[in-house]
Amino acid sequence: MSPFGHVRLADTFSVSARTGLGVAGTHAEGACASVIGRALADSMITVITTRQVLARVGAPAGAQAQGLVVRPDTASANTEAELSYVTSARAEKEQNEGRDAWTILLIEAPEGALVGERLDVLTSEDEESDVLALVLGDG
Repeated sequence: MSPFGHVRLADTFSVSARTGLGVAGTHAEGACASVIGRALADSMITVITTRQVLARVGAPAGAQAQGLVVRPDTASANTEAELSYVTSARAEKEQNEGRDAWTILLIEAPEGALVGERLDVLTSEDEESDVLALVLGDG
């Protein structure tokens, strides 16, 4: 993860996820597994995802790791990311210092319009946001 919101998918491949990133195709699950592994190696990154996404990327059932937050569905994972954003914004205002921590929200494409709208708010082009959203699959 770079300070500018770039996510490294492989050793020589990174992309901007500032306004959200969709990962689809033959190797989508492998790319997302790589993002999770790389993110969890950095103590300043939290990954919020769902049980279903973890299963799709090949993680064992009940997988746990420092910095990994697993929720039962997309809506609750989105809520967790919103809480992370609000908590981080409040802490920054109180401390008046730059952000060092990042949150990656890794979910499947939202099915409901409300969840999609909430995701749009999280992925707005707000340069102050420390939440990056990755969507596994088309959507």
